[in-house]
Amino acid sequence: MAAVNALAERLRKVHKPYAGARFRAAFLKQGFSGFLTGSVMFCPDEVPSRPIADYGSLVLVEQWQPHQGEALTLLSKLLSGQAEIAGQKVGSGFQQSDLEHRPYTFTNRMWSGWEMRSYSDPSDPHGHEQPPLLQDSILGFGLRPYRGGNQAINDWVFDLVTDNVGGAVPDLNALVTFLPDTRARVVSALWTPGKLSLELEINVPPEQIELQIIHVESARSPQARLATSGAFELEIPDDTRELLIYLVHKSGECIMHVHLRSVYDSFGHVPEDLITKTRAERDLEKGEGDQIEFKPFISPRDPKEGEVVDTVIAFANTAGGRIYVGVADRDASPQGIRGLLQTFKGEGVDTALKKQAECLRWLVSNKVAPTPRFSVEEIRAFGEPMVAITIETDNAQHYLLGTNDVWVRRGASNVRPKPGEVIQPSEV
Repeated sequence: MAAVNALAERLRKVHKPYAGARFRAAFLKQGFSGFLTGSVMFCPDEVPSRPIADYGSLVLVEQWQPHQGEALTLLSKLLSGQAEIAGQKVGSGFQQSDLEHRPYTFTNRMWSGWEMRSYSDPSDPHGHEQPPLLQDSILGFGLRPYRGGNQAINDWVFDLVTDNVGGAVPDLNALVTFLPDTRARVVSALWTPGKLSLELEINVPPEQIELQIIHVESARSPQARLATSGAFELEIPDDTRELLIYLVHKSGECIMHVHLRSVYDSFGHVPEDLITKTRAERDLEKGEGDQIEFKPFISPRDPKEGEVVDTVIAFANTAGGRIYVGVADRDASPQGIRGLLQTFKGEGVDTALKKQAECLRWLVSNKVAPTPRFSVEEIRAFGEPMVAITIETDNAQHYLLGTNDVWVRRGASNVRPKPGEVIQPSEV
């Protein structure tokens, strides 16, 4: 097929060979049986394959094929009906393929490149003859739950987040292959207060690629500089609400776009514990305030448990916030292992930290009505153990103690709300 030959020619001209390709597909085993849709992504780095997710009626598979040439060979066999993906037969082959240059959208990025769509039924390339897609929750023991078939397929096969749980199968009876642009890419990005840590890979002369950054809702003008390979940091204005990161070729074409939606959002291979550690250390340096509170380690039934609950309510009724337990509020210094073991006598460090987290989780779940959205994490900041409680707010809801006590946050204090500031207990 002409499109396949053109794709092979594109592969021969890449600025840096791909490490291989990731093959994904969805199969239905109920009613309409067999291949539903699939994707092939040529990747600059190796992507370990996930095991088969067999939900009974819906089966989702993934296979990593190393080396660019071997991945192309596997793709050619799939298109002619002579190969499988993770042991699952795709079908008798694909009769038509179309190749075009276009951007490809993922969860939080857009990458330009070449996309080839291959159809098993050229008479219905857009999949109008849809099978009955699963409308109910997609569940399996030990597997990620989904609210419906459309949501599961979009997430697993195409890296797209959607709230659509039913509806049509995306790209029914099609295999979508994408070759991302190899001229330049954002390898990783981490936004922390006042700072953006970036790693770029530039595979053409650096004078051909410009890095452009928009600080959404900031009074500061956008940044622009020639892009260079490697890791570096950039200053970000404190009034920035979102970050839009672009790699732009001198022709005017946008090669890649990464969207960071809030501080501590990240892209690429940024370990989650690094994000948590960076956030905690920044909060400890900043000190207590509207959204930060420090407490020492607290043993069960200690009176300070009530102070934690009051702060949870105040954060939930105002703008949310984080409570760090294991930190002295007088000077924001971590109590460390010694303070933890003094509070939980006779326990090892890991067991004691786990018990502290469990106690705090129980407090929030049982002492605040209704229970706000929250998370409890065992973390290490500046090398010291502590527990962080993150409280989210919901402007449509108000939170109080079982005794009908209500609090809001002002500065570093929990105070009674002003009249009309929140719903009073008698109104709840």
